[in-house]
Amino acid sequence: MARLGNYLQGLRTGWILLTAAVLTTGCANPTEKMWERLFELGDTRLQTVLQQSLAISGGVVAWSRLEQIDGQAIATVYEQTGGKALVDQQCQVKPGKKVALSLTSHEPAGVLTEVLNTKGNPRIFLQGLSKTQYETDPKKLYGAAIKLRVLMQAMMGPAGLLQEGLELRYAGQERKGGRLMHKIEVTGDLLPAVSADGYQAGNLLVVWIDSQTHRVSRLWLRYYKHNKTFGYLALNIGDFEKVSGGLFLPRYIAYAHSDRHQQFSQQQIMTVEFQKLQAELREKDQKWFFE
Repeated sequence: MARLGNYLQGLRTGWILLTAAVLTTGCANPTEKMWERLFELGDTRLQTVLQQSLAISGGVVAWSRLEQIDGQAIATVYEQTGGKALVDQQCQVKPGKKVALSLTSHEPAGVLTEVLNTKGNPRIFLQGLSKTQYETDPKKLYGAAIKLRVLMQAMMGPAGLLQEGLELRYAGQERKGGRLMHKIEVTGDLLPAVSADGYQAGNLLVVWIDSQTHRVSRLWLRYYKHNKTFGYLALNIGDFEKVSGGLFLPRYIAYAHSDRHQQFSQQQIMTVEFQKLQAELREKDQKWFFE
């Protein structure tokens, strides 16, 4: 028992020394930045949950050196009429670049590319059809921002929660799908402002981390629609695979309708199954997207 007490005391001392060194360093590298953000959260429960999740998904050093993630997937889109369509997709996450995420879908009507920049603003490029208002339609753009924002979070896991402009709150534990989860509420710079008055208050992202596997397994987004009403989107995330660089990434993401009570509908909107995933890491610490 004494040996265990000494071990825990050593961990606490090491944590204090590390964070003290980070906070007194004039120009912290990305790895130190991640530790600094964890320390700044203030809530020890939240710090512990995120540390465990970061460790199981590849570690702080690997995530802080992430250059890009490349994925090839088959998306199944479920239509309101009851039918479904299969779409080839290529997904690229580049947290160190101006375009943070791009998603290219090879649809029957043409090739659709949707991108999200570091400020969360979307752009749409449509090939194969004559020019229409599709690329500048505010509803299409906002829909792309919502889809790409939750996709980015699903791919980045716990590291994505350390982005600047986000505020995190540990909301306790609850059961989802019969499993005990840590619940984290996220507010801040989630989505671009919409509508003439620029109103976006009330946007909320909820992240559930499995208490046994320590992996991000569910997401729920409340997003502003119009006239101060909201829409609700839910994601199930699973089938994690170890890729190059030691990162663990999800091979399966399912989008579903939800409600204000955070219930996950059995009626899916779209499922994404990655056939190929790879990550590229820098050899040394460089400037990081979340700085």
